[in-house]
Amino acid sequence: KYGQGPTHSLSETVERLVEYKIKNNQIILTDNPHIEIELEGGNSRNWEAIARYEDKGFLIATDKYPKPYTILAFIPYN
Repeated sequence: KYGQGPTHSLSETVERLVEYKIKNNQIILTDNPHIEIELEGGNSRNWEAIARYEDKGFLIATDKYPKPYTILAFIPYN
């Protein structure tokens, strides 16, 4: 629906944030475009956590897979 970003068009791997809302006790996909996370060398990270950071963007984190350490990242709003 929204196409692919430059790193996603070169890989079968996908990392993106997709927005849902709860309405009438149902989970519904919103019409807002997804946010693609830039891939690093075509390798996928296993994002486990997400939190809004004020009105600036999102904080996301991995567990220790696939790396032997946790990754904490900031995804800004466009």
